[in-house]
Parts: sequence; structure tokens; C-alpha cells
Amino acid sequence: MVSACQGSEESEPVVQGKEKEVSETEQRSQSFSWENRSPVLKSSPLLRCLQIVARPLYGVYWRIEAHGCEKVPTEGPVILAANHRSHLDSIILPYVTWRPLNFMAKKECFDTAIGASVYSRLGVFPVNRGTADKAALRRAVEVVRAGGVLGIYPEGTRCFGPKVETVQRGAAWLAARGDAPIFPVGIGGTEAVLPKGAKFVRPAKVRLVVGDPLDPPKTTKKSELEEFTLLLKERLQEAFDDAGGPRVIRSTRH
Repeated sequence: MVSACQGSEESEPVVQGKEKEVSETEQRSQSFSWENRSPVLKSSPLLRCLQIVARPLYGVYWRIEAHGCEKVPTEGPVILAANHRSHLDSIILPYVTWRPLNFMAKKECFDTAIGASVYSRLGVFPVNRGTADKAALRRAVEVVRAGGVLGIYPEGTRCFGPKVETVQRGAAWLAARGDAPIFPVGIGGTEAVLPKGAKFVRPAKVRLVVGDPLDPPKTTKKSELEEFTLLLKERLQEAFDDAGGPRVIRSTRH
């Protein structure tokens, strides 16, 4: 899963430049119906297997503690906005709800037929990072308008350290356009599970904290989005602090 893109005032972000021919990646993702299916991810045999089998296993292996999960509604539109410190965050974040969670992921994940098939069946849809990807943004809005759950990383990229330095305005834009509440989610410990440069995951403790929901902005005016973004940054920092922040295992080698 990647970041929420920046939104523009009063309108959907626009991709600059001429329209290009559909790439092989896009053809693969479309062939596995991420664009043609219902926006809301439904339960599937693969998803159910992961929930029943894999979820308890990694819950024990990483000694996951999850607090505030009862705040997440069992129906209706929801945006889960989490801090991002590890590639494993997208595996950990779904632990806060049994509802199917929809994600954006970099389009390179769909470069192979197998990748496109698996990711699309798990509610993941491609986004072209570094641009205002209109198709991905439109898909994200459709998910929440259809009453689904969308997971995003408002910081915009994987970060390091105990501070939430920057939050992109796109999270507020998605909430406003989709009329969906945002739940800040602090994820602590995943930097220790998979530190930078590590080849294998480690059995470090992980803690998740779901904060109180933030009502979406009433409009997509720049001033209102910026005000909401500052509040989201503050609440996300609180949730991250409550989750214990980063706990990095340092190497004993010199």
C-alpha cells in the first residue's frame, strides 16, 4: 500500500501530459477485474484463508496487541490512516478489523500475471507513484462511497523515527470526496520486525492503537483540507506514541 496523493482545491487531481497507451501492467490489472469489479472488496477463499490461518499465526509470532479496534464500524465507509515505518505495515494494519481492507499499491506489484491476480483478489489496486493518478484516486473514492474500508499512509512514503513529520493533504481530500471518517492508527514495532536492510522478519512485539474518528471535511477547499490535515497529523502522532513508536533492534556487529 502506498500513500494518499495530494488533492487539489475543489476538484479531482489532474494528471498532466498526454494520454498514453495502456501499459502491460494496466492490461494485467484490468484483466483481473480490479476496475470492473464492485469497488468494495468482498470476502474470497484466498482472503478468508489468510484471515483464518495466517492472521492468528502472525498475531502470535509478533505478539500483536491491538487497542481501540472496537471503534472501527462493522459497516459503512471507513478510512484507516496509519503511520508507515515498515514494508510489513500493510500486513499488520488489517489486524484492526475483520472487514475486507482495500489498499493502493505501486503499479510494479502488478508487473506479473501472478502478482496482478493475487493482489486484485486481496483488494489491492495499482497506483502510479509520483503522479496524481486519476484512476487510482477515483477508485479510492469509489471504495468509500460504496461503504468499504480503505487503508492509506498519509505520510506519503515509508518513514523512519518517532515523529510524524509530514502528512499529505490527499488523505483529507479522500475523506471529503468519499464522505468517510478517518481513523488514525498507530503502528509501533514494525521497524524491529523488518529493519532496513534485513532479509528476514524477526519476532519483535507489535502494537496497534486505533484513535478516535475524525469527521470528514465538509468541502474540498484548500483551507479546510489544510486545517483537517494538521489535526490528522496531531492525532496520528498521538496514536503512534501510544503504540510505542519505533522499536528498532540494533545489530550486534561492528
